[in-house]
Amino acid sequence: MFFLLIVAIVAASTGGGGGGGGGGGKVAEKPKQEHKAAQQAQPEKKEAEQPQEEEPKPEPKPKPEYSVGQTAKVGNVEWKVSDAYLTNQLKSNFGTQKRGRFVVVDFTFTNNRSEEVTLDPDLHMVLKDSQGREFGTDTDALEFVPTDLFIFLEPVNPGVSTDGRVIYQVADDANGFTLKLDDVELMEDESAVFDLGNIPLQEYDSASASASASASPGP
Repeated sequence: MFFLLIVAIVAASTGGGGGGGGGGGKVAEKPKQEHKAAQQAQPEKKEAEQPQEEEPKPEPKPKPEYSVGQTAKVGNVEWKVSDAYLTNQLKSNFGTQKRGRFVVVDFTFTNNRSEEVTLDPDLHMVLKDSQGREFGTDTDALEFVPTDLFIFLEPVNPGVSTDGRVIYQVADDANGFTLKLDDVELMEDESAVFDLGNIPLQEYDSASASASASASPGP
């Protein structure tokens, strides 16, 4: 009986020690595993925190500024603003009139490309004031444009120059105008800016530029 009691005590001591050792082993391994996982995750965290380098953006090309009477070569086309003025009343050769505040621009366009181009003033001729507001052409004023200066959506063949006129209705407080003329290319972005800041206020001339130039002075 005493012998069995001793055997039971020894067995209990051995089992408890083994259990304690096993438990201690697991507790010791857990911090190591957590530390290893933290070390593996740390580089990924640093890599994720690194800011991505942005590609340098190309600097915008400076836009040359021209005056009325000058010619600007833009890509494979040329623009000459031959006249520009403000007027408060439009008159047609048919006796119709329209009151308001308008910017009238006479120009010559030359197509130096190898194919015809179609002019759309709202796309290729952008009028802005000193506040940055953009003004589109006045479609209601088309009847006041002389026939030989009407170029809206008219094709211009290669090597051909054509005269045109556009009319913009502007706000009463608009001033300091500029006119941006582009290269009429869909995938390009070349342009020239004409300074119209000092254009005069005058009576509207319903005659074409060529007719006015060829008219003989009165006595």
